[in-house]
Order: sequence, then structure tokens, then C-alpha cells
Amino acid sequence: MRFVVSTFLIILIFSGYAFAQTSFDIRAPQTITTTVGTPFDLHVDIANKGSTQDSYNVVLTAALPEFINYTQPIVITEAVNSGASTSVTYRLFTLADPNNQLTVTVSSVGCLTCASKSIDIPLKSGTFSLPEFGLTGLLQIIILSGVVYFLANRR
Repeated sequence: MRFVVSTFLIILIFSGYAFAQTSFDIRAPQTITTTVGTPFDLHVDIANKGSTQDSYNVVLTAALPEFINYTQPIVITEAVNSGASTSVTYRLFTLADPNNQLTVTVSSVGCLTCASKSIDIPLKSGTFSLPEFGLTGLLQIIILSGVVYFLANRR
């Protein structure tokens, strides 16, 4: 009987069946409150609960992408050992005040047939602002308009 069971296991191993379980958990803030134009960090923690080393594909999307600015929406993590965790940080800032919703989707790189996991994060932001015009940009506009005003009234 022992020979039959071990032979069966060897056949399963060499036929491409893996006994390693792939599992992971993700953690992120439940909600984010920010001010328009103020950069903030979104930290996503991924814990490898499987029995083998794995890497993860992390994708950040927004329900209203025209009102939020972020770079590198797709991140592939380094290999994470079994029982270990890794963290992905996104740098974001909102461009307008409508409430938005961020979705973080994590999928296993090592197991293409495994289901991905998603977290929806409500994003609340205040007053409208133009972040591309900081204080120096505003001062430049005031000075330039003052010069144009005085030159136009000189004639």
C-alpha cells in the first residue's frame, strides 16, 4: 500500500500538479480623506499566506480617473516568502473635489489560475484647486498681469 501511495504522489508531481497552496491577504485603508492638490500616500500591504514564494501584480484604478493624479498604476512586487509581507506605496493627489473611489486589485504572478482580490477605498476630498499653479505660479501671473496693465495704460 505504501508503494502505491508514493508512486501516485510521484506521478502527480511529475505530471504538473502542484501541492503548494497559493493564498494571500491584502490590507489598505478603509477610507481616505484629503485636500485637493495635497499629495498623499496610499499603502497597500500584501501578506503571503501560501506555502510557496510568490510575487504579486498590484493594479490601482479610480472610478473618476480625470479627477486624480497618480503615477505607475501597475506594480509587480518582488518575490515574497511564505508567511512574509510586502508593501506597495502609491503617491496620489486629487485635482478636484468630487468624491471618488479607488480600487486596488492584487493577483498572484505565480498562479495564473488563482482568483485576484480587490479592495474598494472611498476617497473624499475638499475644495477645488489647481495644483499646477503653486504660490510661485500665482505670483508670476500677478506680476505679468500688472506689467501688462501698466503698459496698456501708459498709452
